[in-house]
Amino acid sequence: TIMEPESSPNREAEFNSENIEESEGESSANVLHRKSYSSKEFWDSRFSTTHGFFDWYASWPQLRPHLEPLLKPTSRILMVGCGNSRFSHELYSAGFPHITNIDISEVVISKMCAAFPAAKFPEMSWAVGDATKLEMADGSFDVVIDKGTFDALVCGEDGKEKELVSEMLRVVAEDGVVVEVSNGTPEKRLKGFEEAAGEVRFEKVQLSLLARMINMVRSGTGSKSLKETIQDPEMLRKVIKLYSMLESLKGCEEEEEKEKENQQEELTGKQKLKRFSRKL
Repeated sequence: TIMEPESSPNREAEFNSENIEESEGESSANVLHRKSYSSKEFWDSRFSTTHGFFDWYASWPQLRPHLEPLLKPTSRILMVGCGNSRFSHELYSAGFPHITNIDISEVVISKMCAAFPAAKFPEMSWAVGDATKLEMADGSFDVVIDKGTFDALVCGEDGKEKELVSEMLRVVAEDGVVVEVSNGTPEKRLKGFEEAAGEVRFEKVQLSLLARMINMVRSGTGSKSLKETIQDPEMLRKVIKLYSMLESLKGCEEEEEKEKENQQEELTGKQKLKRFSRKL
């Protein structure tokens, strides 16, 4: 399953800088130098100066409707290129605790182990690992999830993204599923999944509120870094206004979702009443 975020303005054919959450002191030159995204050194440096958590593209609320049907409480899940995302913790809290998280950066794995210690999260593990050279046995996992690693590797020129796909397909069980959340177009991301034995399908996923805000801000800032952008008083006012608009939009989306749920419950109730009437 390849999931592509929708509503992503100014998207290039491959990975771009529009979804980058920047740490303090990170220059626009670093952000726009895309080849660096495929290197271990870049991510070690980034995670050394970045604090807290960040989710690329979408988080559990946006992905839940797409992922939940694929998961069971007993599912063995591999999260490749986990980074400093809360996603695995949210999966764990939702009742899917058997998660193995790997990332090539020792820096971020150390931070995530401290944030989510084994004593509190016994079924979830964190380990340093190269997603293009996995040390797991064939068919070790029911679900393999990548959210952004493919896009980062595509920035390099050594074809590592093909090795990533090959390894994900190798370690997933025969009846399992590989979930690729990417900012690339289906035409671009389909390459490399040709060897998949089962069905390959695409689904569009709503970007998170933060990702949408960053995208919209970047759409009018050219090569400026996000830090430089928000230091401009006029732009900062626009960002605050934009955030308020997106919060309102989020509220409307939640209301629409509740209305759909209510309509479905009402329809189900009518169907049950109809069946009961037939029995009478």
